[in-house]
Amino acid sequence: MKLFQAVHEYAQNWATVTAAHWQKYPNDKTPHVIHVETLNRSVDPDTGVLKTERLILCRQPCPAIIARFLGSDDVSYVLEYSEVDPQHKVLRAVSTNLTYHNVVAVNEELTYSADTSQPHLQRTQFKQSAQITAFSMISRISGYVEEFCVKRFHENAQIGKRALEQVLEKLDQAKVAATSTTHLPM
Repeated sequence: MKLFQAVHEYAQNWATVTAAHWQKYPNDKTPHVIHVETLNRSVDPDTGVLKTERLILCRQPCPAIIARFLGSDDVSYVLEYSEVDPQHKVLRAVSTNLTYHNVVAVNEELTYSADTSQPHLQRTQFKQSAQITAFSMISRISGYVEEFCVKRFHENAQIGKRALEQVLEKLDQAKVAATSTTHLPM
């Protein structure tokens, strides 16, 4: 697992920055994002929190060896959940890739919050973190393979023990036979 973190301060107020967040795609600076579809959106009547679920379609080439192994193209889907709290001036979005999640899982979190340390400056704090876990599928397979091998090793060890015991019996019988033939009366 690898971690990524970034922080940034925008010189604009929180309302402007969060409005820009919703309009970020499509954008010539981010050509890998092909389409964003809003799946669900609701406002909590008690808190005013806006909850949104979006599906993001991206075109991002993966390493050739992975593409050959998976037979994949370069289109992937990302599911994003976000909450905008206008009272506390915080937008939090979490996303995860849906495509090949069992091969490479990318879990990202974005937070935009009003800078309350100097409210007169009208700045917005941005924090981004991502947790990237590669080949989680293989670790499950490797666990299965390890269990299979341990079981097979145990079975083979039992067979090997019985085989050695059989050889020892034959050696004992041969020894007894040799001893009895050397002591024959004359």
